[in-house]
Amino acid sequence: VIGNLHDTRIHIMKLLITGGAGKVGQWLVRELLNNPTYEVTVFDRTPGPERGIVKYLVGDIQDLGQVIEAMPGAEAVIHLAAIHNPNIATTTMTYQTNVVGTFNVHHAAFRLGVKRVISASSNAIVGWSYGERFMPEYLPIDEDHPLRPEDVYGLSKEIGETIARSYTRKGL
Repeated sequence: VIGNLHDTRIHIMKLLITGGAGKVGQWLVRELLNNPTYEVTVFDRTPGPERGIVKYLVGDIQDLGQVIEAMPGAEAVIHLAAIHNPNIATTTMTYQTNVVGTFNVHHAAFRLGVKRVISASSNAIVGWSYGERFMPEYLPIDEDHPLRPEDVYGLSKEIGETIARSYTRKGL
């Protein structure tokens, strides 16, 4: 934030990105490397290369203590960590990772006073499912489309949205 015309200080925003080594996370981290106004910490099960403004912490979003330990100093959290395909893990693992992980991220942010949390959702909450035909009730799909997840991934993402809304109401 630039204070006035004579103040040349630029605020460096500290971001925590869960799942920053994953499919979408890698892309986001690469984009942020080109922006010197961000200091990025990636929290992921997979270690990554330390590059410039990016620091990597290996950890698991299913462990609230690890999430809390990764978050101090963060001004915003971008929560991308999830099992994104119900066919690459058991249903229990997909549910636990996505639901418990999303709860832990939002709860840690609430406890530490981090006011900005962005959580990734999915079109799976409206009924799209891997390998299945999906017929929406209407097009284009918008925020008012009925939610009707058909697999554990879609269900976990719908619950994740409920978690995010509940912490928003708490004042996050």
